[in-house]
Amino acid sequence: MNEFENSFLPVPNDRRVMYVCGNPWFCNSALEWFRAYLRENVDIDIDKPGCIAVCMGPINSCPPPGTPLRNNDFCPINEQVLPLTGNALSLVGWIILAIIMTILLISICLLALVRYGISYRRKKQKDQEMEDEQRIISTSGTFFECKIFCAEYLKVNRNLP
Repeated sequence: MNEFENSFLPVPNDRRVMYVCGNPWFCNSALEWFRAYLRENVDIDIDKPGCIAVCMGPINSCPPPGTPLRNNDFCPINEQVLPLTGNALSLVGWIILAIIMTILLISICLLALVRYGISYRRKKQKDQEMEDEQRIISTSGTFFECKIFCAEYLKVNRNLP
């Protein structure tokens, strides 16, 4: 025998209660799903004595303030897109400024990296040239010293009996 069989069926004369009155309901298309749910399930109590769930003033005044949540509002389905005003308009400017500043910062970093690479390469070339010059000077200096030393050595040997 299954213990859960028929355990979730509603009890006769038992009503579901959801007190939503006293809240500032902004009745626009975003809340339409909830209002449709309440219209389909009329057995749900949403009001209590002295408190009725009503719509507060939406942007386009449809439905008018004070319309009960369950009522159809007969508003046009297409809500017109409102132009950007106030805070949204100022955010667009900040976003554009942030994008421009990001591009500028990346450009400066790339320029600095390229300049560093060129400078490093030039320094390497100068160091290589200095080593080459040093090697040439040391080689010629050794030959010159040997020439002098060898000449003195030969002089000493000439005066022998």
